[in-house]
Amino acid sequence: MNVDELIENLHDENGYGKFIVLEMKERFDSLDDQDKVKIIDCLSATTKANQKWAEGKKKKMNSEKR
Repeated sequence: MNVDELIENLHDENGYGKFIVLEMKERFDSLDDQDKVKIIDCLSATTKANQKWAEGKKKKMNSEKR
């Protein structure tokens, strides 16, 4: 699945949310910036642990662009 499909499936009530979040996190570093932003935005709207993870990745991306 591509990132858009992962995000779409995350919002479905199919019980696979934890696995989809794990997949997003595992793929994150190998993705392009556009997909990284999609994942950050998506996970920022979920649990506090995911929000903290997303915030850290966002800060790292911003510091690398400078």
